[in-house]
Amino acid sequence: MVLHAINGVAGRPVTVTHTDGSVERARFPKVISPAQPFFDIRALEHSPAPGLKAHVRMEGQKFEMEDQRNWTDASYKTYVRSLFDPWPYVLKAGETFEQSVTLTLKGSSKRSGVKAAKQAAALVKVPEIGIAIGPDEVEASLRQVKLLKRLAPRHLTFTIGGLNGSGGELNSTCIAYGRLAEASGVPVTLEIVLPARAAASEEMAEMAAAVESAGLAPKRVVVTHIHDLKSFQPTDKRPWGPTYEEMAAAARQHFPQAEIGGGMISFFTELNRKRPPAGVFDFITHAICPIVHDASDEAVMQTLEALPHVFASGRSFIGKTPYHLGPSSIGARLNPYGASLASNPLSRRMCLAPNDPRQFTAFAVTWNKAVILSAAQAGLASVTLSALTGPRGLVTASGRASPLFDYLAAVMPFSGKRMSESAFARLGKG
Repeated sequence: MVLHAINGVAGRPVTVTHTDGSVERARFPKVISPAQPFFDIRALEHSPAPGLKAHVRMEGQKFEMEDQRNWTDASYKTYVRSLFDPWPYVLKAGETFEQSVTLTLKGSSKRSGVKAAKQAAALVKVPEIGIAIGPDEVEASLRQVKLLKRLAPRHLTFTIGGLNGSGGELNSTCIAYGRLAEASGVPVTLEIVLPARAAASEEMAEMAAAVESAGLAPKRVVVTHIHDLKSFQPTDKRPWGPTYEEMAAAARQHFPQAEIGGGMISFFTELNRKRPPAGVFDFITHAICPIVHDASDEAVMQTLEALPHVFASGRSFIGKTPYHLGPSSIGARLNPYGASLASNPLSRRMCLAPNDPRQFTAFAVTWNKAVILSAAQAGLASVTLSALTGPRGLVTASGRASPLFDYLAAVMPFSGKRMSESAFARLGKG
């Protein structure tokens, strides 16, 4: 596997030598590519710095590249064997496989002696900040409603339907959500995951009846269906499901007072591979997770380098439609790439696990603070971070407010307000 860093590389020229000897002069994608940008790779050559050439030759079976910024990794990844080859691979006993990667550097880097000019402090608008509460955490959140009021989020995101097995308990889930909405007084964003077994109008009617019966009146509704919780290659045939247009029309019929959002409650990867048509939704959303491919401290912080690329790429096809960042935390809320989240009983640093040991430490403050700032710089309308209780929560199992709780409580009053980046950086420091 070969990783090319994105800073100073994205959008820059690259020469690709293919396995048949043909040469392609291209560029590393600037806008994040939903599919593999290059196939059948034998060698890659580019200039990582003025005066310097890097040539990477890969021998063995065919290599191809994916744009890992889709998952907020700060790299382009070139890996061996194609994702389009038959799976699983058959390795015959006694058969030998040889692979090698050779890096050759030519020239020398020419450092510029010109000092960067000082820039005036940029003004940003802090996004509306909320938290997400899943069906399994409603009762625990009700017990911590005093802390919830102290936090004062701008919205609570609730989920009904196919996520985390909530579909079979629709009425009781909505009733519990209704109690929490009334107790907290916080506006609700409702994610509706349709089962995709019948027409969107029919399934939405059932969801809306349960919501109305519980006394819920969501300010916003995000609509998706169960199959879009999983990832598909752009060329894959997807299971049947209602179209974006059908889901939006059904949501507007049953929630006429709400803003209707679409996109994905999973990651940018899935949104990038199934882009919503223009003009269908009032806003577009997706989530992020920094532990999809690598759960080390360094890798989690490196995902912050990819966020401006993600938001710029999203804006390239969202246009002027308001852009929201869905429920996101260090721990994963769902796994689009497997049957379930990773079991992590010892609370280790583990990819796609719901619980992460850093959630209740200052590390989470640093990561979440950078996410909010990046979203503000990109002009996002809202950001939903963490939960109140549970493995992705802001309150520990013993009932204490975490450092991230204290930080978000300090930031909440500035939601929707303009301020300098330097003033934003000082928030939460006492």
